[in-house]
Amino acid sequence: MVLDNAATHKTRLVHDWLLKRPRWRLHFTPPSSSWLNLVEGCFSLLTRRCLQRDAFNSTNSTEAAIQAYINHTNAAPKPFFWTKLPI
Repeated sequence: MVLDNAATHKTRLVHDWLLKRPRWRLHFTPPSSSWLNLVEGCFSLLTRRCLQRDAFNSTNSTEAAIQAYINHTNAAPKPFFWTKLPI
């Protein structure tokens, strides 16, 4: 499981859940892991531009909407840039 450096995985509930699943391994991203931020940004755009304001009746209709969004985006691709904001 890949985790960022937030503290949510340090709760007692998560700790107990992990104890019951010894095969699970946690992998933490570096504090400024830009590749993960790019992935999060892509999913955020997908959510806001495709999924957020629509109602889907089935998994198939949701998958079709996602695929249509990907096809539309890939028809005229633009680079996705991320910059680290100062703290």
